[in-house]
Amino acid sequence: MNEIELLLEKYWEGETTLAEERQLKDFFVKNTVLPPHLVVFREQFVFFSETKKEGLNEDFDKKIIEKLPKNTKQISFLTQANRSAGWWVSGVAAGIALLVIGFLIGKTTSQPVSQITALENEMKSLKETVMLSQLKQTSASERLKGVNYVSEVKSESPEVLEALIETLNTDESSNVRLAAANVLFTLREIPKVRKALVASLRQQEDPAVKIAIINMMIALKEKQAKPAIEEFLRKEPIPKEVKESIRKELQHI
Repeated sequence: MNEIELLLEKYWEGETTLAEERQLKDFFVKNTVLPPHLVVFREQFVFFSETKKEGLNEDFDKKIIEKLPKNTKQISFLTQANRSAGWWVSGVAAGIALLVIGFLIGKTTSQPVSQITALENEMKSLKETVMLSQLKQTSASERLKGVNYVSEVKSESPEVLEALIETLNTDESSNVRLAAANVLFTLREIPKVRKALVASLRQQEDPAVKIAIINMMIALKEKQAKPAIEEFLRKEPIPKEVKESIRKELQHI
């Protein structure tokens, strides 16, 4: 159990490896009986085990490709190369990937750096357009994909941040809101994001989403969230052991 507690500390600090995150998810999925101070984390990790990230898949690639210039002659080859290499989700460096794109859509790799940078910015803009479109879909599963795309691309543009915050506060699906909260937590160093997470505590109606955000606030030792957390403990009919665990952690803020 000590090892899990240490991994949790690393997780909230953003220092865990992918293997360690899998270890945490496996632990919370397999263990239904937990001590009170760990119960509050279980639902969060179980959720992400069941709806694990789909990555930037073929569907996403297709949407990006559809937005490329209509006179591009190498679209089918680009699609095939993308499927074969899997470079949207592989470890291929973005710069190399962009050179590949430039070659496949009829551009030369000998272009000046400024043109390569411009192409990179164009592709980033296209990705963000697709992500924002996904967040507005009527299907909750499609909106969840949109949130996951943001996580994969790691966009911090004002438009994407606003869309994520709106999703966190207004999406009708608790699963989508929970996913948005977790993606926003990865961007916690941005003051606007941190403020939005604190404010969202009073807006959430689903206790599971509230507890997830409370976990984040406790991990960040965010004093601004303390009144909202205390109000939650007074009003919400949650298990006694969960309340006691949160109260104990609240003392360290």
